[in-house]
Amino acid sequence: MTDAPHILERLAVLLKQRSENLPANSYVARLLQKGDNAILKKVAEEAAELALASKDHDPEQII
Repeated sequence: MTDAPHILERLAVLLKQRSENLPANSYVARLLQKGDNAILKKVAEEAAELALASKDHDPEQII
């Protein structure tokens, strides 16, 4: 979990790169091309996983 303080910065950089370049083999690029509903569905899935990991006190699954 040493990356925790910088994870949002790293995520923001990655998302910006993917949105500018849209690499063919990028899952993020595919989500961006599918639009808001696909992105929001993925965010909801990840939020649910975070909630479960938090409930289970599983720090390895949080980041």
